Amino acid sequence: MIQLDYFIERLGFGPAETAFFAPLWDELVEHCSDGPSRQISLDFMKRYWQGAWSSDLEARAAEVVRITAAEPAAAFYADALDYLIMRRTPPVNCAVLPLPEKLFGSNAGVFQMMAVLGAAPRVVESFARLGIPEHYALATQQYLPGASIIYASGHEGNPGFNLKQAYWVRYYIDGRLFRLGRLEYLLHPLPSWVPPVFRRRGDGKLAVLLADGTPIGADRRTAPNGAEVVFTASLRQRDNHIYGTPVTADGIAQIDREVSLDLDEWEAIVTPWEIVPSLHIPSGGGMTLELLAASLREAVEFFPRYLNFSPRIFVCHSWIFSADWEELLPESNMMKFRRELYTVQSPQRASGRDGLFFIFGRDDGEVKSYPADNSVRRAFHELFRNGRPARSGTAFITAADVERFGSAYYLGLYRDPDCFDAPEYHQ
Repeated sequence: MIQLDYFIERLGFGPAETAFFAPLWDELVEHCSDGPSRQISLDFMKRYWQGAWSSDLEARAAEVVRITAAEPAAAFYADALDYLIMRRTPPVNCAVLPLPEKLFGSNAGVFQMMAVLGAAPRVVESFARLGIPEHYALATQQYLPGASIIYASGHEGNPGFNLKQAYWVRYYIDGRLFRLGRLEYLLHPLPSWVPPVFRRRGDGKLAVLLADGTPIGADRRTAPNGAEVVFTASLRQRDNHIYGTPVTADGIAQIDREVSLDLDEWEAIVTPWEIVPSLHIPSGGGMTLELLAASLREAVEFFPRYLNFSPRIFVCHSWIFSADWEELLPESNMMKFRRELYTVQSPQRASGRDGLFFIFGRDDGEVKSYPADNSVRRAFHELFRNGRPARSGTAFITAADVERFGSAYYLGLYRDPDCFDAPEYHQ
């Protein structure tokens, strides 16, 4: 069996990688092989690859196959990645591992992509156990071609896969993540970033409040870290009523008013312990309202049919929902999507660099050195030139309102602050 020092030397790794693999080495030797690799083969890749096939990709994959067949350390590494990320419980975060460029050169990312593609049969098996047809399992593999676009953005146009995204694939195997048309849906308990959403029992009207302690800036949106805070929202329950600060459908906090919701008339759309689907927008373009609507409609039917539960709300936290893009990219597909959902600005993360990785394939160094060769990239440059952080937003749509997708329903009803002035709604 292959030895650790030989493995490290042949892959071109160093002391940091030795420290990473040493505590795991006996386990890897027990579960992994340095013999012929199932997933590092052209037949396997063509069977499960769900993206466009080209002569360039075939030539690159063939070269990876040739090198791996001749080098036991490479075959062992492919199986080790598959084990650590896809088979082990709990999985190991391999994002810190560098590209194996010593062996594969500019095709190092293709090697990683082929290694991760080895998860595909396990996804098929997992979905079959759940009674979900195989075409849904195969659809999940569209994630890799989309992720390859991100990789190419940061690696001089070369196709490949970033190991920092590999954890996502495990969710497919675990039966938590599903690709339904243009969108993916990840199942998890209600995230803390979803604002409190209430519905009036009589007519279905929504009341969206800010979470307790939400900082509000001068623009009446959630304040980023370090910005001036002019108001701090409160949320409390007393005497069978919920008291809080309402927020409009485009994220404007109504700091000059407080609403009182009688719990005999109002109910929470979803409770904190419930499982909800969180939307993920994979890379790949084509994010039209028609495709997004079709995905959401399919989701409304998919979950009760195959998983025996009916979601009451679909939620999302993404850089594409930042209010900044309304100013910089008003006609983009992502802003058209934003206008169909109820959106609230999120507090700035520590870096203030949300979305950079997905658009540039990297989020390190000086943004001014990044390319500016399309409208989205130019918008990021303008944002940073103006000294503004790249932020994210939270969005949701209730399952009951999916049928209204495409009509800007929430903006029509809940953008005007006067919508909070109904006597039974406003204290």
